[in-house]
Amino acid sequence: MKSEQIDGAGIERVSERLRAVEQALRQVLADELRQDGAGSVRAEHTRIALAANLGDQKRFAEAEVLANQAAAHYQGAFGPDHRQTIQARYALGNLYFQEGHYPRAAAWYGDLYQQIGHTSRFRQALAVRTGLNQALALRLTGQTAEAAPLLRTSATDRA
Repeated sequence: MKSEQIDGAGIERVSERLRAVEQALRQVLADELRQDGAGSVRAEHTRIALAANLGDQKRFAEAEVLANQAAAHYQGAFGPDHRQTIQARYALGNLYFQEGHYPRAAAWYGDLYQQIGHTSRFRQALAVRTGLNQALALRLTGQTAEAAPLLRTSATDRA
């Protein structure tokens, strides 16, 4: 299979699309905040989507603020163990990883993995993804010995 290179024009087209999506998400978020107020599930879902978009644009500081706001709203409304809170925290860990802050991501995923538990199919699936992400972040920081047991545990959890 032939690998294709993205040229400068292709990168610019992707960047333009990301900016267009960002503007649309900002408008949707503003409308939802005006209609429902901060902390509404709709607005916080949009806030997480906007944070992911900004992360794709490598605007991590802005993205982290939005993801933290969503996690704080969810935690205040539903508590720390609620599915929405956990998903927002997982998104924040993904931003740390995407930014290349592997030690921070590994610690974040580790804390989240301990919190998640395995009480439902959703939690089990998220625990597996979180454990794998933590193992990869540890491996990227040269902590292979710490990563190997997580991979074994995640493989066991998947079975």
